[in-house]
Amino acid sequence: MLLHGLPEDILRIVLRKSIHRGSDKLEAFKSNLRLLSVCQIWRALAIPMIYENVYVQFNERIVCKPGVNNIDTPGEEPTDAAIKTNLGLISAVGCTSMARSADIVVSFTIDPIQAFRKVVERVRVVSSEWKRITTLNVYVYPDTSNSSIHPMDVSGYSDDISEIGDALAALMPDVCQLNWRGSNFSRIANAIHGELA
Repeated sequence: MLLHGLPEDILRIVLRKSIHRGSDKLEAFKSNLRLLSVCQIWRALAIPMIYENVYVQFNERIVCKPGVNNIDTPGEEPTDAAIKTNLGLISAVGCTSMARSADIVVSFTIDPIQAFRKVVERVRVVSSEWKRITTLNVYVYPDTSNSSIHPMDVSGYSDDISEIGDALAALMPDVCQLNWRGSNFSRIANAIHGELA
């Protein structure tokens, strides 16, 4: 039987089973885009499923030069930072209104404030509002193996923490479910979670 001959509810079940969900969000998203080319009916049903999840992955890595202490001072840009996201594509095809959940993955070596700011900037640049996002999953992975990480006094960062919480709340005003995951949270990351919650 041809795909277009199946009832719509069966097609939806088949599509849900076909959606790739891997640990590498970018590769899973790219793989799922292939589902859009199967046929016109399949495409119409697949678009909302594929574009329902946005993600931003920020990975800050410090590259130390031999004999040089280049641990960044507060306020400086990370030495080597990478952002992976599907925000631009979702916005380019006019599907921001289909986004229902967001995954934010933050991996940092020194400054969680700087890392979260980079994420907020990227989300804001693409669109000023992601109104229909109701679920926000935040994964935080500080690199505690780096000897430069010391316990930080959260009180000195209260304005920054409030700013990040307010910015995310303004960008995603309808979030009603916040899932905060990761390991070895820093005090600042915990304070950001408290602000969002």
